[in-house]
Amino acid sequence: RFRGKIDILFHWFSCYFKADDKTLPAVFLYLCKFIIHRIFSLVLFLCKFDLYLHIMRNRPFIFDHVRITPDRQMGLHIHDDSWELSYVVTGRGTRTVGGVTEPFMEGDMVFIPPEIPHFWSFDPEVTDRGGMIENLTVIIRKDFLEKVAEALPGFSDHIIRFRAISDAVSFSGEKAGKIASILHAMCGEGEDDREISVLNILRSAAET
Repeated sequence: RFRGKIDILFHWFSCYFKADDKTLPAVFLYLCKFIIHRIFSLVLFLCKFDLYLHIMRNRPFIFDHVRITPDRQMGLHIHDDSWELSYVVTGRGTRTVGGVTEPFMEGDMVFIPPEIPHFWSFDPEVTDRGGMIENLTVIIRKDFLEKVAEALPGFSDHIIRFRAISDAVSFSGEKAGKIASILHAMCGEGEDDREISVLNILRSAAET
């Protein structure tokens, strides 16, 4: 849609300034088209990004299945009112959580409470055949916990124990395998089923 508007604008320029009009050479016309295209592309990107942020801020939890090149992994960030569970499916490198930097590999699973800065640095040499790393992430907002506690009083004890976790926790063994199975299943679930899966993750995390 934007590209069509750019072509119309370019055609108008071409008609207004004749080919033999030396005040605006053809090269300059193409330069104008290129610049306008870049501006529209930037505006479109910013609109989409603003919509993405709006959605993130208004959803009680977020499930994210990511396959990207190592250099596109999100840098250092922090969640003010959300808990993050991150599971590395493919990739190796070093992760920094709070003030601790440690190596990680496939199967690494970490649960991070709010207000703890964190990021993963992936080794560009360790990817799948397509040059991608892969991870599964669930971000659980405070709003979701309050909603669950109100709707399911019997789940309150799990919520209390879950919110009492103040330091990052690394899962391994049987517990990590159980949670990993839930995360993989969530890839093919709808929002309602994912909500149940998140409750199962909360229950498992609260038993830490």
